[in-house]
Amino acid sequence: MFISRLAIYELAYGPSFLKSWRPHFLVFTKSSEEYSHHLLSLSEAISQSKSFLTMASFVSDLNVNAEKKNLLSEIIVKRLKRKNIHAFVNVNEGENVFSEMRQMLKYYGLGPLKPNTVIFGGITTGSESGDFLETVECALDRCYNIMIVNDERKSASDLHQKPGNHDIHIWWDDEDQDSSELMLVFAYMMQRNPSRKKCRICLKAIVRDERAKQGKMKSFQDLSLKLRLPLNIDVYVSPELKNAQFQFIKVFSSDADIVLMSFKKPQHETISGEPYGDYLKKMSKITEENPNLVLILSSDHTPLDSVLL
Repeated sequence: MFISRLAIYELAYGPSFLKSWRPHFLVFTKSSEEYSHHLLSLSEAISQSKSFLTMASFVSDLNVNAEKKNLLSEIIVKRLKRKNIHAFVNVNEGENVFSEMRQMLKYYGLGPLKPNTVIFGGITTGSESGDFLETVECALDRCYNIMIVNDERKSASDLHQKPGNHDIHIWWDDEDQDSSELMLVFAYMMQRNPSRKKCRICLKAIVRDERAKQGKMKSFQDLSLKLRLPLNIDVYVSPELKNAQFQFIKVFSSDADIVLMSFKKPQHETISGEPYGDYLKKMSKITEENPNLVLILSSDHTPLDSVLL
């Protein structure tokens, strides 16, 4: 116990914490019995056991006692360790899962050591879309970065252990510079994983014309030199920026292991003339059709220079 306390204290207050930002993950899974290994595998692929990782799952039985919750937690911890994933496990009970999520977002942490990045297993639409939206807004209010990963993958294989191509594709969004930079940070961290020695970071963007393409190529090359980070750069031309991106992802990122794309902040009105509810439905469908697609939304509070420079 004393050694554990020292380790947590060092992680929270030690020199490495002060000098270099790390993602501390809070991973929400649907239930204790059907939690998604790949959500935690993705977290581990990024953090490489150097960050604070918590898995939160939920049971609907309001009569579940503390002993049963502890037993469930122990079973899950053992299963995760067999996959070399080390995480705190938090089993919660409640009728409204999203309400329990918001409680954790507001209050969860180990003293000064608190999560800064939350992972949701997909986008909720339909009758619960309002609850999902409120939970996303709560996360942003608490300065959490947000990752949304499709949790309906049929394969039990981990995202970062896909055979063959291990490349990470980043679809850069000039309208959301913070999220684009955060995607680059996550890709950089995954690339440093020993299992990804041959992984390439492929930076991609879409512009309206050839002149804009030359400028974007130059800015990406400058970014690669500034960060001393090798980047495979592709810039595509399409006058229909809004409608082209998803089709381009299908065509040019079909063989990528992981595809990172920005997720728009919640709007009570519209995004480029599109109601936000319609945007959520469209993004939900896209993540279902592209199981390796990961959506990223930065909270604007990530000191990225401390990671990449």
